Amino acid sequence: MKTLTLFFLLIVGIVTANGATLTVNSNLDNETNGCSVGVCTLREAISAANNSAGADTISFSVTGTIDLTSILPTISDSVSITGPGARVLTVQRSTAGGTTDFRIFTIGGSSGAVVNISGITIANGKAALNSYAAGIFLEDVGNTLNLMDVTVRDNFHPGPFGGGVYCKEAMLNITRSTFTGNQSGEGMATGNGGAVNVNNGCTANINNSTFSGNISNTVGGAIINFSSLTLNNVTVTENTAINSGGGGIMTTSSGTTIVRNSIIANNTAPFNPDVSFHPVAPNVPPTPPVYTSQGNNLIGISVGGVGFTDGVNGDKVGTSAAPLDPMLGPLANNGGQTDTHSLENGSPAIDAGNNCVVTATCPTNNPSEPLTTDQRGTGFDRLRGAAVDIGAFEAQIVDTDNDGIPDSCDIDSNPGATDFDKDGIVDSSGCDTQIGPPTNKDQCTNGGWMRFNTPAFKNQGDCIKYVRKGN
Repeated sequence: MKTLTLFFLLIVGIVTANGATLTVNSNLDNETNGCSVGVCTLREAISAANNSAGADTISFSVTGTIDLTSILPTISDSVSITGPGARVLTVQRSTAGGTTDFRIFTIGGSSGAVVNISGITIANGKAALNSYAAGIFLEDVGNTLNLMDVTVRDNFHPGPFGGGVYCKEAMLNITRSTFTGNQSGEGMATGNGGAVNVNNGCTANINNSTFSGNISNTVGGAIINFSSLTLNNVTVTENTAINSGGGGIMTTSSGTTIVRNSIIANNTAPFNPDVSFHPVAPNVPPTPPVYTSQGNNLIGISVGGVGFTDGVNGDKVGTSAAPLDPMLGPLANNGGQTDTHSLENGSPAIDAGNNCVVTATCPTNNPSEPLTTDQRGTGFDRLRGAAVDIGAFEAQIVDTDNDGIPDSCDIDSNPGATDFDKDGIVDSSGCDTQIGPPTNKDQCTNGGWMRFNTPAFKNQGDCIKYVRKGN
């Protein structure tokens, strides 16, 4: 009897005063024994957690893919769903032909539930017409959803509600996560928020996260905000609003979007591609602005009066005539559990952030906890160099000889590279863009004078005269 009891506890979990601890040990999607005998599926674990008092824990002893054939039970009680990693476990609507349309997770039906989801990929949700969200629907006052180290990808809503997450009258916290390939609306249908729809009464806080390659048929390619949204060290890039503004973020007149240390650039829309506002008028922002800059942001394109001003509070802001390029690498596995956009050498985002996020000592709107790492987590410090970088990715600068020049740009570490002005820095767009001044007249001969831009010369003679004068 003791052996049987021990076996039961190992398979099903342990019930304590704080709730049940359940282990999903199968990639199947059925509900037969409710985790009571042998096999425990995710569907059964959620049902068991809902029926167990206290904050429950669901972990996984499996990896791979859990193919769902119908919507999971609504999560109505506090629970932590802790996966082994977003790169090794995917929970998705089955890709098999004939699978009906449904979202993946639903959180609601109660008040005061705290739901933590981490270490999984949530994919291929397809919302039924007139339902909310294709990936996650979060609702009801007092409920909180914490997403950490999660990838939300390739979820589709026919319109008009969020493709990835729809939040209503609840709190949504997103940390170290990536949203990509999600879509809201197609054809003639309205789309609002390809990745996230922050709807009425929702408070959303996003830290150290990436939004890339999401699409809305109308507005808010990545995010639409009707309520309260705060971003700290977030990268929003390469998202699209097809028929209106806000390829990156759309904030309505009822919403407030607070932004610090974030990149919102290289998004696409007919107008206001990066940060837009509603009522939609291409060049008439609302008063007061619906965006509040807490400083140190990189905005690719913004019209005046939106809330971002180039050179004010450390913000770097481009215009439609002169967009600001953050110089990002492609969305890729750069380490950690989720994909990120790296910062290329010479990116204006490097060392341009506010260090207050590292210690959570910002005057207002701090991240929920100090950002000691970038989006990739352990092993990728948030502060490397003189200051934190803008966006979700921190360039891990290596300076082996401690001469103040990163190895990637140090001529000593790149013996085959060119250093025409002999300043120790590799001549390239990502390293040394200021070539000069010349220190030897021989540098001026054989066309060498044409390579200098600091200062520039009209001819070889001018260059030699400059050297002889000892300028």
